Amino acid sequence: MPTLLLTVRETADELRLSERTVIRLIDTGELPSLLIGNRRRIERATLEAWLVRQREQQLAAVPSRTQTNGTRPDDLLAIRKYQRPMRRNIRYSKSQS
Repeated sequence: MPTLLLTVRETADELRLSERTVIRLIDTGELPSLLIGNRRRIERATLEAWLVRQREQQLAAVPSRTQTNGTRPDDLLAIRKYQRPMRRNIRYSKSQS
């Protein structure tokens, strides 16, 4: 049977984040938690709902396939690629004549 309440450390392990990051999410109110005594606990159901909300927000933030000016994001990446200065280490070998 899965645990209903997770510690900050267990939550950090589940999310593959540092404990400090989880504490910061709790302190800012972004990740809801319970205070039991002087210990913070995160309900598993709350954590799963938070993950779903995060995913929905990320999907909503992704621009549509076609931008408002008609340029596709792939085209923008191609343009940016050619605008960057080339930084290649080319080694020239001495030709043997």
